[in-house]
Amino acid sequence: MRSFLANLEIQFASFIIGFAAGVMVFWLFQRFQPALSRLWQRIRDRFSSVRVGLSLPIDKRYRMDAYRVFSEEHLASPLFTMQEVAISPKLIAPPPPVIPGEALPPEAITDIAVPYLPDMPTVGGQFHVKTLTIPEAMSKGGNLLLFGPPGSGRTFALCYLACQIALKDPAAGDLVELSPLYVHAGSLDLTKASRPLDVLYQALANKVSIMAEAGLRDYFRKNLSNARMLILVDGFDELPPEDRPLLLSLLKNLQEEYPGNRYIVSSSAEDLSAQLPLQLFPFGLAGWTDHEKLSFLRTWGRLWEEHIPTQGWASGLPRVFDPVVLNAWLYHDSRYSSPFDITLKAWAAYAGDSRGRSETAAIDAYIYRMSAGIMNARPALENLAAQSILSAKPFLKRRTAAGYIVRFEEVVDESLIDDNDPFFDQDVEELLEEAASLPTSVSSEDLLDDDLDALLDELDQTAPGSTASEEAEPTEGSGEDAGRPRGRALLPQLTDARLLVEYPDGRFGFIHPIFAGFLAGANLTSQESLQALDAQQEWIGKRVTQQFLPYYQAEMTTLISRAMNAAKQQPLQSSLVEASAWLRHVSGSPAWRTGFMRSLAASLQDENLPMALRSRILANLVFSGAAGVNKLLQQMLKSSKSSVRWLGVLGCGLTRDQSALDDLVQLLYQSPSPLVSQAACLALATFGSDRALELLTQALLDADDHVRRAAAEALALHPLEGHPVLREGAELEDVNVRRAVVFGLARVKERWAEEMLLQLQTGDDQWVVRNAAIQIIEDMKLDAISIPQELPPLHDTPWLVSYASKKGMGLSPGQGAWDMLLDALKAGDEETKLAAMYVYRRKPNEAEPAAKPLLTLMSEDQSEVREAAYLTLWQLHANQVDFL
Repeated sequence: MRSFLANLEIQFASFIIGFAAGVMVFWLFQRFQPALSRLWQRIRDRFSSVRVGLSLPIDKRYRMDAYRVFSEEHLASPLFTMQEVAISPKLIAPPPPVIPGEALPPEAITDIAVPYLPDMPTVGGQFHVKTLTIPEAMSKGGNLLLFGPPGSGRTFALCYLACQIALKDPAAGDLVELSPLYVHAGSLDLTKASRPLDVLYQALANKVSIMAEAGLRDYFRKNLSNARMLILVDGFDELPPEDRPLLLSLLKNLQEEYPGNRYIVSSSAEDLSAQLPLQLFPFGLAGWTDHEKLSFLRTWGRLWEEHIPTQGWASGLPRVFDPVVLNAWLYHDSRYSSPFDITLKAWAAYAGDSRGRSETAAIDAYIYRMSAGIMNARPALENLAAQSILSAKPFLKRRTAAGYIVRFEEVVDESLIDDNDPFFDQDVEELLEEAASLPTSVSSEDLLDDDLDALLDELDQTAPGSTASEEAEPTEGSGEDAGRPRGRALLPQLTDARLLVEYPDGRFGFIHPIFAGFLAGANLTSQESLQALDAQQEWIGKRVTQQFLPYYQAEMTTLISRAMNAAKQQPLQSSLVEASAWLRHVSGSPAWRTGFMRSLAASLQDENLPMALRSRILANLVFSGAAGVNKLLQQMLKSSKSSVRWLGVLGCGLTRDQSALDDLVQLLYQSPSPLVSQAACLALATFGSDRALELLTQALLDADDHVRRAAAEALALHPLEGHPVLREGAELEDVNVRRAVVFGLARVKERWAEEMLLQLQTGDDQWVVRNAAIQIIEDMKLDAISIPQELPPLHDTPWLVSYASKKGMGLSPGQGAWDMLLDALKAGDEETKLAAMYVYRRKPNEAEPAAKPLLTLMSEDQSEVREAAYLTLWQLHANQVDFL
């Protein structure tokens, strides 16, 4: 009996244990059933996609993979898809070519009042300058050189177009029949420029599915041979200067081996050297309008509320404040912000980790957010960026990159890192000191690579079992060093964190040049670093880093002085314009800023300088956000010089300073210059306030005719408030109002506006209104003249043949035709000179003899010829044409 009870007791314990285990298993099953169901569904979907993929033709398979790969090439891809947050990219429409004897499209208020600034998309976005879509710009067979400052959305624009084509979106126009291929310059093996097909294949092979990769080379060859590919090459300007000719050679070889394919290459406005070798048409990327900014923020807020709270990783995020209020705050702070800046600001605000209102605060928040949990990520990134910038090597071999950050993997406790400790700038300081003592036959890059090779060889030797191979990973040792990282662990962590990107050949670079420049600036504030950076050839890494140096309170006096002295010897004063951009991220109140801003203000008053040049300086002054800018602009509004008042009006349109409204109204009605009055209308439109729109409506009713027209066009820029005014104005008894409304309706690219124009054309009882509507409808057909196409041979150019015949001469192929073009530039009338300058902008390799006449034209009166001469010289300078 006792034995039985004992056995019964043991069985009872087992029962309890088994019961508890069963309950636990049941609870776990119930708890994780949704996750298991999703996992099983993914497995089934995966097998299903494999089966479907095996049955798909290669074109459909490639387009599916292309969409998947290219749609991830945007900053917010961890959160939302490209199509969900997309603002359709646009290009700034260039001035139409002047062809003597032929009509030009009608000038809109933005054509008259805003200088052509293709390198400053933010300015164009605020003033709603004319734009084209990328398919429109390519509709006449041209290939594009897409340029814009870092953060303007070049990568997004290329990938968005690639995705449209992959999906055969009708919005892509005729381009949907092509196969898109997006590649970043950093992913191309430029040492194999003679084998372009192999280079393109290697750049994409490891990104597509195994099924697509098997036939990828043949697919590329077939489509290239049939001229059915669109090649989109990003990051031309991110290459160091010595590598850009290699990329041009690769693409030139591709064009020669497979003619007829289409191309878009992205670069910065400072380097358009790809234009001539690849026969590209340069286009500046357009900035977002106010409406587009607000649309993006509302979309972001809606998507965040719909998707983010359900994510497991988001459980610790703070509750989002009222999205309406949050978006209003973000919108107010985004006037001068690029798409890159707005994205980072929205992300920080909704994630609750915003570190301030500035662009630098948004960048800072992104870096801290993405590197959270990675020990010593920030100092490692700063050192890596500084070394990359100083050596002018944006894409680093694995071994080299690991050497720059190995010391930060050795530091166990972050609290031991002192940001002011020179230990963590040791690589930079040693590089500068030793480079200064080198003979001329040895470069600092050689020293850098040799030192790093020696350092990493030493590290590899101290790790038992490691090899000297560049790609060899460190192995675990024994004793107290067992398992310690040897310069390789941080790289994959920072890559997974979307701060670095690994390219197919094992090189690493920063995910965006803005992050590289921002982080590098932290370690490059010493005078030695500043001088070394300033001595580099021009490239994007240098320019972006210099813009962020004032944020770290670097002493910029010497660099500013050098830039101002250099500008005195430069017809375009490019050094001064570039230095004026450094004001944007100034931290504190450095002594050099006041004197420099006074010099810039003096340049704004100098009527010997072209308006486009002064407008660039004005924009950078406004973007600085300095307290004295509004006062300066109000003083300019009262200037006796018409061009200075014009600049003051444009500046007020950028700042939207409400205290300037009364002065702008006075210029509307009393300015002796029609151009200033028209600019005042456009400035009021940028304010967007109720009072500003009321003032525009009043001007439509009772101002002079040229102001009425400008007011109507300005109201057309406001869909919610302005469009109803135009609808009502078209039915008023005042014939002058109805006539002005015609020009406003022409700016509204919507169906209802077209129908109303047709109604005014046929149904209005006053001939002056009908004629205006007839003329504007005909003129609108001329807008396509801004879309570029190939020029005829110079000796067959009709207007030049006519010019030569007036001189009793004929044109023959070769140098004789170019000599005649130069004569037309020097001695022709205004229309002929403008036509000649357009040819030189298209053929920069032939423009060197025209440099001196262009400089003379730029220094003459304030006519359209002067501004065109400046634009031509600016574009020649970007094409590396030496005209000094």
